[in-house]
Amino acid sequence: MMRGGYRLIDADAPEDMTAALAPGSKIPRTAVTLRCRNLSYSVKVPAAKEDETWWGRRVEKDLLNELDLAFHPGEIVGLMGPSGAGKTTLLNVLAGHNHHQGTLRGSLTANDGPLPANFKQVTCFIPQDDVLLAGLTPRETLMFTAQLRLRASATARESRVNTIMEQLGLIGCADVLVGNVDRKGISGGQRKRVSIGMELLTDPAVLFVDEATSGLDSKMAEDVISILRNLARDSPGRTVICTIHQPSYGIFVSFDKLVLLANGRTAYFGAVQAAPGYFAGQGLDIPQNENPADVYMRWLQDPTIMPALLLTARRLQNDIEGGSTSIRSQSIWDKERPKQSSSYATSHLWQFWVLFQRTFWDMAKDPEKYLQTLVVKITVGLLVGIVWIDQAGHTQHSIFPTQGVFFMVLINSVMDTVMQTALTFPTSRALLLREYRNGTYALPCFHLAMALANCIFMCINTFVMALPVYFLVGLRLTVRAFCHFVAITSLQACIGVGFGLAIGAIANDFAQAQAMVAPSIIPLILFSGYVIPYDQIKDYFLWLYYASFFQYGFSALQINQFHDWDFNDCDLTKMENTCKELGVDCESLGVMCYETGEDLLHEHNIYVDDMLFDYAIMGATLLFSLALSYYVMRHVIRTQ
Repeated sequence: MMRGGYRLIDADAPEDMTAALAPGSKIPRTAVTLRCRNLSYSVKVPAAKEDETWWGRRVEKDLLNELDLAFHPGEIVGLMGPSGAGKTTLLNVLAGHNHHQGTLRGSLTANDGPLPANFKQVTCFIPQDDVLLAGLTPRETLMFTAQLRLRASATARESRVNTIMEQLGLIGCADVLVGNVDRKGISGGQRKRVSIGMELLTDPAVLFVDEATSGLDSKMAEDVISILRNLARDSPGRTVICTIHQPSYGIFVSFDKLVLLANGRTAYFGAVQAAPGYFAGQGLDIPQNENPADVYMRWLQDPTIMPALLLTARRLQNDIEGGSTSIRSQSIWDKERPKQSSSYATSHLWQFWVLFQRTFWDMAKDPEKYLQTLVVKITVGLLVGIVWIDQAGHTQHSIFPTQGVFFMVLINSVMDTVMQTALTFPTSRALLLREYRNGTYALPCFHLAMALANCIFMCINTFVMALPVYFLVGLRLTVRAFCHFVAITSLQACIGVGFGLAIGAIANDFAQAQAMVAPSIIPLILFSGYVIPYDQIKDYFLWLYYASFFQYGFSALQINQFHDWDFNDCDLTKMENTCKELGVDCESLGVMCYETGEDLLHEHNIYVDDMLFDYAIMGATLLFSLALSYYVMRHVIRTQ
């Protein structure tokens, strides 16, 4: 069984079809007919516990079973069925989203030829949830998408965006913030239209729409279906395939064709208007004054009716096929992907720049993401500075408070950054899934843009916090020392961004992300050299001390403050005489004082020459955290 590629093994694609699918192509849209014959899709699941040998075994489970369907341009087709029937699975398979997760069998063609490798360039997938950036307006959302997906001049992109907004009736709300649950913005119907508009920019030939009317009131739902119907009719015709759940009668009769699914099999496929006659032939009549869609759903969930419907549909299908089974042994996917220069309309460098601008602008315009955090950081900086005001002196009593300030600043720089990044990424992940699957950009471009934008904002926040702390506490008053202080804390914050992205990519929601932060970071804090001093760490925990990036930041801050630093209250001769008079061994009791900052540093296994090494380790840790977050993100995207 072939897996992982994206090329059909049937005949070669027609020349005009392949040309029309080239990224950034100027060729007018080509109408596309999708056909699937004996299409089956299965995934491996754990064996049932009733099986004596179930432990560790995985068995094949069919989600789609021998479907024979055809989707023509100019038609809007509705996929209906109870939960678990295979509606969304079929939609994902047709769009090419599930080929990494399961096994496909059968035949899937476009215009009677194989699907080209860049098939996504003329198709679009509109998910159930309208995932949009809350800080942008519909116009900005569409403009950024146009910059990513259209290889055209700025004037041409702007013209295309204006055309789409007029077509979808978005002119009136073009400059209103999209908003979210916590921030009022455009309506649900307008959000759906913006979501559709993002995909229409490339003038796709095929639209896959998951739950087109979910969460909308009846008027908005009818408006959305009307828009999709008009898009299907738009010359030379688009192929529009929607999953639909409990449609009203008005919406139901707006579809040209209907696919009824149950247990991954076809119960009916044909014209909506022909369905009552078909079922009447099976002895099933629709009661008067009832919505046919509701009746069909009841039949599909009735264990006494549904099996007969599936069997009848299968027999009719076999008659049409003439009993041929030759195609069933073929696999859809070929291992070899056709060579191509690029599957994206724009360069990776341009994608990164546009994504960086979009992320930065969204964060800057959203008070929830920026202004509140800035106020909190200023408050924390003032609080720490006031609590430890003028503590960084030249006396022995100033050492521990000064180290406490460094520890507090590092904790706040890293923990807040990790938490904020980890909690905000799950909302961005849904948008990433949609745009990446639709071929909008390459994953490294998104990852780097998001990391850089977050690092810039976190560095600004860290600077705002560090400013009052530095001068209120009375740390070393030189420009060089202040720059080192800001650089070290900012570098630690950027490391937090990398680990926060990794945690956010793994977590499915806010609660899970929050639960993962503490176990990931606290061990590194404990062995930073402050909570447990170096000389008190057990040998078998020393590896945690050297693995902790907090330790290198904490050491660098101490070097920055205490090198060439004298303590004016340390008289070793007087202290030794006092100890003799008391009859105690001060050294064995750990009672000592430091004449210089170097003495203090050496006592904690820190040396002035280690500053450059500390920077190098923190830089390497930053690169590691970014690489880790990228590979975690890639794994999550490929398995969802």
